[in-house]
Amino acid sequence: MTQALLAGRYRLKDELGRGGMGVVWRAEDERIGRTVALKVLPPEYGVPAAQDRLASEARALGRIWDPRVVAVLDYGQDADGTVFVVMELVAGHTLDRAAAGASVPVILDWAGQICRALEVTHAAGLLHRDIKPGNVMVTPTGTVKLLDFGIARFVREPDPAGPLTLAGQAVGTPAYMAPEQLGTPGTVDGRADLYALGCVLYELLTGARPECGGLFERKLPPPPSLHSREPLPAEVDGLVLALLAPDRADRPADAGTARVMVGAAMDAWSGTYGPPGPGSVAPGRPGESGGTTGGTPGAPSSYDPTVLLDVMAPSPAQDGAATRTRVMPVSVSGLDRVRELADWQRGHPEPCRDPRTPAVKELRRLVEELVYLPAGLLAHTDLSGLNLDSAILIRGRLAGARLTGSQLSFALMPFADLREAHLVGADLAGTYLGSADLTGADLSDAQLYTTHLTEAKLAGAHLTGANLLSAVLSDADLSGADLRGAVLYGASLRAARLRGADLSGADLRDADLAGADLSGAHWSVETRWPFPSTALRKLSYSSQAPGGFVLPDPCVSLKLRRLLDGDDGRWFPSA
Repeated sequence: MTQALLAGRYRLKDELGRGGMGVVWRAEDERIGRTVALKVLPPEYGVPAAQDRLASEARALGRIWDPRVVAVLDYGQDADGTVFVVMELVAGHTLDRAAAGASVPVILDWAGQICRALEVTHAAGLLHRDIKPGNVMVTPTGTVKLLDFGIARFVREPDPAGPLTLAGQAVGTPAYMAPEQLGTPGTVDGRADLYALGCVLYELLTGARPECGGLFERKLPPPPSLHSREPLPAEVDGLVLALLAPDRADRPADAGTARVMVGAAMDAWSGTYGPPGPGSVAPGRPGESGGTTGGTPGAPSSYDPTVLLDVMAPSPAQDGAATRTRVMPVSVSGLDRVRELADWQRGHPEPCRDPRTPAVKELRRLVEELVYLPAGLLAHTDLSGLNLDSAILIRGRLAGARLTGSQLSFALMPFADLREAHLVGADLAGTYLGSADLTGADLSDAQLYTTHLTEAKLAGAHLTGANLLSAVLSDADLSGADLRGAVLYGASLRAARLRGADLSGADLRDADLAGADLSGAHWSVETRWPFPSTALRKLSYSSQAPGGFVLPDPCVSLKLRRLLDGDDGRWFPSA
């Protein structure tokens, strides 16, 4: 049928998809030079009664111009009896493909847009009867479009004036059908579409269809929060369960009411877990579209969609796992989003303790990407008080960054540039900072216990009151570092350079100082060593500070060298 010309106007190019309601072709409207989607309907549509009903539906749809409803441009019958409907050709992915990796705000945004589309079409007297992921398109800009409006209603609803139901035709997709769709013809209203929306929303949030019982004995499924990959507030559970009420009287009265509930659920989620992602808008506002496709689309679902128009933008995951790629205008969207999420985290400290909180995950991902961009990009961005635990910041460019009080425990930060960074009170416990440059950084009162700082540069760093319990500082450069009151109990300082460092009041008990260079290091009577301090006093010079001492060069003082290396028993009696 390729290259066939229908009605002397539409040249068929290639097949886009097929299902129970016909075959969809990419076609060229030769009259005006426009590419369209043309659906060739089954032969049963050729009977006169069906023609009348289809013409009525096509005219009704043709009067609807809404960005969320695929536009019907023409309808007709070729000389050979072929019945067809001409629609706009939409680039994008059906919802079953676009949903892979989508966040909760994006999913709620889609639901709000579907509600808005249902408001418009229900007001025009049209019901869909087959809302499901395969009948919802998401364009590259995040706009939702409903497919097959009215056509689906015609196939599945008998006409009161005469039986037009096609023989053997299914009455919808069972997994998404409301109980009343099995009842008396003509009694179904828009709430059946809302029930199907509830099924779709449940599936998007949990990755599985709701367990609503058999087709003739519908029941409420467990709340989606029990199976969701992300935490959900009670308002989201309430929205989904209201849409899935077996008795339609318990569902939202209409699509407008459902849209308001979606907005409340979005507000509840944002207030608890973080602001919506960039590009998202309040769900379903007239004339607006929002959200994104949520990352790389996944593979097609296991059931056949009625219409499939997404081959204009084929999924890269068709032949295997796709590589996720983020493209971001660094100067605007990336940094602006970081600031937005950072402000939200500081205002909501409790939920942000949980690393699974979406705002925490998104911010960590953005920072991981931005630290590799030109030096200084994040220097003027306030990253203080944030949860960045387990972030991967290898060779990260964070010189001068403000990370005061931030959580960076168990992060991977080898070779990171943190010169002059502000890390006062930061939690870096268990973090790997091997060969990182922390020259002049302020780490006062920071938590650095069990942190790996092998060969790190900490010259001139401020570590006053820092907790370096069992930290690994082998071969690290701590020349001139301020370690007053620091806890270095059990720390490894083998071959570390502490020339001129201030160790006044520091706790060095059980520390490994073998090969360490403490030439000119300052200490006080409050400093606690891994050996008797009385022995050290005999080798030290008095400093100008009361009760203070200065160590000589261990290379000159063999006794000091042996003391630091743990061979002190041969030289001095225990104190």
